[in-house]
Amino acid sequence: MSGHSGAFDGHLFEDRHGLCDRARTRAQSADIWQRLEAGEEFVITRNGKPFALLLHTEPEALEKQLRAIRLSRMGDQVRAIQASAAASGASQLTEEEIQAEIDEVRRERR
Repeated sequence: MSGHSGAFDGHLFEDRHGLCDRARTRAQSADIWQRLEAGEEFVITRNGKPFALLLHTEPEALEKQLRAIRLSRMGDQVRAIQASAAASGASQLTEEEIQAEIDEVRRERR
């Protein structure tokens, strides 16, 4: 995913210096599509916070790119779970302690 990115929040930040208001963004939609085809990426924001990505793809590359994004998200989730386990001490549990916890939860469910 190359090119530089802009942000869109009712405004299109063409780069870190310039911006277009919502009306100009609509009027310049053809320019945005051309810039996407040229490799630029846009961050769509909601209330000033990143919400979505707008980037160019080719039909034959779509599944591969979606897979890469999903793998990246999964990696982020795994790292978050690992950090949480490390912070709580759960990452230091032995297999026997883990099994004891599982057995206790199963007993409580009965």
